[in-house]
Amino acid sequence: SGLNEVLPSSVKVYVSPITVIRLQNVPLRCVCRVDFSLVRGFAISIRSTMSSRPMRTRNSVWIARRVFSLLALLPLLFASCSVLFVSPYDEVTDRAATDLVTKTEIFIVRYAATTDELGKIVRRGKPYDAEAATFYNEARGAAAAMLLRSEQKDKNAEEIQILRNLSTRYDQLEASHRLGPITKTSAAGLHRTLRALVQVQLTKKHIGTSKEATSASASNP
Repeated sequence: SGLNEVLPSSVKVYVSPITVIRLQNVPLRCVCRVDFSLVRGFAISIRSTMSSRPMRTRNSVWIARRVFSLLALLPLLFASCSVLFVSPYDEVTDRAATDLVTKTEIFIVRYAATTDELGKIVRRGKPYDAEAATFYNEARGAAAAMLLRSEQKDKNAEEIQILRNLSTRYDQLEASHRLGPITKTSAAGLHRTLRALVQVQLTKKHIGTSKEATSASASNP
């Protein structure tokens, strides 16, 4: 009861060494330490601590700076993680893929039948001949060479599977061509696989470029 006359109604009283008494619900907080170790009476020391708005403001600024620092590191984190799951960009494979796509498109334009907007045949395609046979053999050889190179890299399963499918697509188109001219429908599967191969190369190149830019930014703040 004597403490109530001295202390505000919101008080934290720490009785050394065991007892702790907490009284709350007032803006001002006081901390009282009661030491019973003294033989004659006991000494009470009151140390008041107030939660001030400037302190909370400083804490908020510190937290905001930490958050912005973490956000600045996210591009580097994503670039590093992407390298873990995708093999590095290979300029040789990219050039070989681009060359094969170009040759294939030229061949299809020359040999495929063309139609108008209504689907009516405007020009009949060229039949299978020795020149077409040479193209299919060379295309399969180019796909096999890229596959051999791709199989030597880690984390390259997607590209390897695409290249395996590519050889099958050329086989299928050649078999269809032997029966009649190339059409948009018969070449659709090959086109899809070629687009997938190009997309993989573009993705790897973008990841490599982003990683270089992020590393340069990190080294030159």
